[in-house]
Amino acid sequence: MEFRQSVEVILARHSWAEPPRPDLADAARVLTPDGRKRAEEMGKELVEHVSGSFVILCGPSNRTRETAQAIAKALGTDSVIVHDDLHTSTTEERLVQRLMSIAAEGAVDVIIAVTHYPTVVDALARLSPAHPMLYKSFEPGSWASVGNIMSARTP
Repeated sequence: MEFRQSVEVILARHSWAEPPRPDLADAARVLTPDGRKRAEEMGKELVEHVSGSFVILCGPSNRTRETAQAIAKALGTDSVIVHDDLHTSTTEERLVQRLMSIAAEGAVDVIIAVTHYPTVVDALARLSPAHPMLYKSFEPGSWASVGNIMSARTP
């Protein structure tokens, strides 16, 4: 796969959500009040990091959409692209394919993807220096105070 430009890929795990309940579908779980606050903090932290054109994508679950919307608001947009195939059982392979496809288009400088654990961690492992197309641009723990945000960059 060829790239027109280098693209920053930011992976974020959704913020804190209400606990699972037998009477509630997993995708219907929403963020807790603390989770909403932390999602807003993630967005504020990203304001300092994101430059140039960007796209925000997430899966269909309420908690990923709410987290992505909080990030979008902090970045001055209301545009979030919801991909139905990025649900709770999405494999890191599917997520990485989606990210690589967007990166290859060369239309944006930054891709922000809000997803679930362990997909976010497994996808970052695929986007590590061992992967021939990508490398980490900073360590995952650097933003640990506000949430699980990780980054990689295409060549």
